[in-house]
Amino acid sequence: MPEDPEISVIIHQILAKIVQLAKKEGKAPMAYLRLFSWCFTLGTKAKPYSSISVDNSRYTESFDSDDDSYVPNAFDMS
Repeated sequence: MPEDPEISVIIHQILAKIVQLAKKEGKAPMAYLRLFSWCFTLGTKAKPYSSISVDNSRYTESFDSDDDSYVPNAFDMS
């Protein structure tokens, strides 16, 4: 599990990237980020254990980038 200094650096890097992209796009993101630095892993016999989970129940295509030059990371597509 991450210790406080490491998670603080990660949070700073993520927030800096959000600010950078908001300036580039000209608008703030229409979402929010929730980080839990200490958590239990989740999984079952059929599903690998992971300490990261994503709730995308409120996701819509309107959140996608309008920039035609945007290429999603291959790892984000799986």
